[in-house]
Amino acid sequence: MSKGLLTLLKTLMILISGLAGFAHGEIYRWVDENGKVHFGDKRNVVTSSAQDAEQVQVRTTVSQWQPFDISVKAVNVELSEEELKGIRQGVIDVYRFFDKVMHFDFHKTVPVKVHLFGSEAEYLREVDRISGYNARNTLGVYLPDQHSIYAFLQDERHKTFATIRHEVSHAITHTLSDYAPAWLNEGLAEQMETITGSDSGLVIGRHADNHRYFSESSQKITLDQFLEMQSRDWRHQNKRNYIYQCMAGELVYFLLSSANGRAFLTRLLHEYKRGSQVLSRYLVNKHYIGSNTGLQVGWNAWLRQGGLGQITLDI
Repeated sequence: MSKGLLTLLKTLMILISGLAGFAHGEIYRWVDENGKVHFGDKRNVVTSSAQDAEQVQVRTTVSQWQPFDISVKAVNVELSEEELKGIRQGVIDVYRFFDKVMHFDFHKTVPVKVHLFGSEAEYLREVDRISGYNARNTLGVYLPDQHSIYAFLQDERHKTFATIRHEVSHAITHTLSDYAPAWLNEGLAEQMETITGSDSGLVIGRHADNHRYFSESSQKITLDQFLEMQSRDWRHQNKRNYIYQCMAGELVYFLLSSANGRAFLTRLLHEYKRGSQVLSRYLVNKHYIGSNTGLQVGWNAWLRQGGLGQITLDI
């Protein structure tokens, strides 16, 4: 460490210590002989000709701001307290991922209003009534204009809660990085279906359905082709062939499995957060250590080896 840098660090430490002492000490107000009002943190600075110093009571309020606002409305469905707690915890885990792993600064609250219906028919009617969107063949949707998630209770209830986590991911990405390409938006959401958390970290599991379908499919496209697609083209193809959604989830899972991959995902999201509309393929050379060739080699090796069963992230 250079002498100049060491001096700067020492100076910063002294300043921080001084500020800390001031923040926790007493503050006094006094008026000098000319009638001028002064403030200070030491009572003995008052001259004999000044009025007696009076202690100022500084009132502070604890900020009530939080990065997310969760509400759950169940329509014609009974949810236990444990299930409600699980839904809220799942939402929190997704937020922790974007906060601690993707390093998003939540400068504004992302509202999450979950509307959960007892049947698919009720769900379809309400989504159509609210937005005019035909939600057939979907398990849930996020409607940005409403800041709301709509879903219905599936026979396997845990899959319903995974769907909610999926849509929460869409809500966050839409709010904080709206230019993110469709494959990245969807791939992150797919993997958030598997997320679980603890006090010390997060665990992201393999998406079993995506892994099986993608592994068995003979309709795969190359990584370059995939990353070069415009979002509108990707969505169009995804409606016709589920392989695109599976590949998005598998690619995000592969990237999350290494520090280099996670750094790349983070840089991509922040690049798009700043308004970039460059296709992902052309950002690989800029942001992925090893460039396009390294990404392709790693991806091919991952596919041959079958990937990991789960990824543990200490945060």
